[in-house]
Amino acid sequence: MRPMNDFLSGQTFNEFVTMHGTIMLFLAATPLLFAFMNYIVPLQIGARDVAFPFVNALGFWLFFFGGLLVSLSWFFGGAPDAGWTSYVPLASREYGGIGIDFYVLGLQVSGIGTLVSGINFIVTIINMRAPGMTMMRMPLFCWTTLVTSILIVFAFTPLAAGLALLMLDRMFDGQFFIPGEGGNVVIWQHIFWIFGHPEVYILVLPAFGMISEIIPTFSKKRLFGYTAMVFATLIIGFLGFMVWMHHMFTVGIGPIANSVFAIATMVIGIRQGLKYLTGYLQCGAVSSHSTQPCFVHLHLYRHSYLVV
Repeated sequence: MRPMNDFLSGQTFNEFVTMHGTIMLFLAATPLLFAFMNYIVPLQIGARDVAFPFVNALGFWLFFFGGLLVSLSWFFGGAPDAGWTSYVPLASREYGGIGIDFYVLGLQVSGIGTLVSGINFIVTIINMRAPGMTMMRMPLFCWTTLVTSILIVFAFTPLAAGLALLMLDRMFDGQFFIPGEGGNVVIWQHIFWIFGHPEVYILVLPAFGMISEIIPTFSKKRLFGYTAMVFATLIIGFLGFMVWMHHMFTVGIGPIANSVFAIATMVIGIRQGLKYLTGYLQCGAVSSHSTQPCFVHLHLYRHSYLVV
């Protein structure tokens, strides 16, 4: 970094930052975890495949072409430049370039692919478990996949609705987010973060599930506190929809609302801490030759908890 650095113009920098956030969140982390879920879940529940293989393939190709549509914006007038959250009015027709249209349409298409994949996993886990495998006998990774899939169904739906409203504003003279015409820009923030905070757990819960499988393997013992971990995962999934406004403390929602969402945020942190505590107790009961890999993954667990 140096004064008068002209390596990137301001506009190009905005486009790079926007595409970096969009690609990493929507088009990199999510499909990586879905790959693990596709491969591991049928093996763990004793199924030959997911419930609807065609829907699984359809979800992948919708996701792929949606991501391709977003990326093509580089070659047709410029990439989206309003940040990965695309806050209006920055993303409105008045200020945002054509790249925002690619962002809206591409995320709608890829979001539908993710949504149908989530439904597929819910059906697979509920209906295709091997005989004798009750819900409370499932591996914890299957539980985190189930909760993640439920979060996808309820989180990507408002995102799709918000993107549709933004598309109407930009392409068909809608007035949902235009203050001068009776719209409200804060509504977009509510819609986006009702999706955005559950998305945090959509990304992190499968990783927690993986670590919860690795630690018992190295400790050579059954997962400590399995029941508590299952209910902690369920509660995290539920509370994930109760804390979205902690991303909006500065928009003037008032001290009471700020306090309610701050308390909800602290409560969900307690559930995350329970997961770390059970992992610590698990590693504390193993022999010395198994402790090193066990504690390595436990520290990964801790750092992921601190990030969340």
